[in-house]
Amino acid sequence: ALTSDDATLFVASGGGVLRQIDVATKVVTTLAGGGAAGSTDGTGTNAVFGSMWSLAVTVGGAELFVADQGLDRIRQVNVATATVTAMAMSKP
Repeated sequence: ALTSDDATLFVASGGGVLRQIDVATKVVTTLAGGGAAGSTDGTGTNAVFGSMWSLAVTVGGAELFVADQGLDRIRQVNVATATVTAMAMSKP
């Protein structure tokens, strides 16, 4: 997902890690995810994702939404704090 000002790109990389890329400098940082599969909400690398399927970013770039297919959940990521929370989930 690319921010509306084309400045930041968010990508789901292997192992459940969410990366943030500064387009101008090409600097890649880990925003969230610790590399293990699971469903833990948390901050930064303490958060755990199942299988990220799709990403969407708000117009201002403050919030990122992650479709976590492995868990049937939508996860919300506050970009400034790297806080990940479950926003919506399907019922079993």
